[in-house]
Amino acid sequence: MFEELKDKYSLGDECIGELEKVLQSETDKVRTKYAGQIKELEKFKPQEKTEQQVEFENTQKELNELKFKLSMKEKGLDESFSKFLKPDANLDEFSNMFNGIAQSKKDYVANNHPANKSMTKEQFNKLGYEEKAKLYAENPTLYAELRK
Repeated sequence: MFEELKDKYSLGDECIGELEKVLQSETDKVRTKYAGQIKELEKFKPQEKTEQQVEFENTQKELNELKFKLSMKEKGLDESFSKFLKPDANLDEFSNMFNGIAQSKKDYVANNHPANKSMTKEQFNKLGYEEKAKLYAENPTLYAELRK
C-alpha cells in the first residue's frame, strides 16, 4: 500500500516511515478505545451457571410444577389442565367456571326430544289410523319398531 503511495506522489522513504508511524499510532488509539469499551461491556455479559445452579433451578421448577398440580387437585381440577394454565392463573375462578359449565351440562334436559313412551305390540295393533299417524309424527323410531 505504501509502495503505491510512494510511486504516485513521489514520496521519499522518510515520508513513508512517518506515515507508517502515524497510521500505527491511530490504529493503536482505536484498538485501545474499543478494548476499553469491550471490558466495560463485559460486566453486563451474563455469567455462565454452574452445574449446581442449573440443577437447583431445574429442581425448583419441578417443585413449582408439583405445587401447582397439587393446588389444582385441591380445587377439584384434573392435572391435565396444568399444560394449558400458567402457574399464576387464578385457580378459584377457573374452578368455579369449569365446575359451573360441568354442572350446567348435567342440569340440561332436552325439551324437543320425544318422550320415550312405551307401548306393546298389541296396544299398537289396537290403535286406529289417526293414532298410528300421530305416533309416527311424534316418535318415528318407536313406530318403526312396533310396525315390524
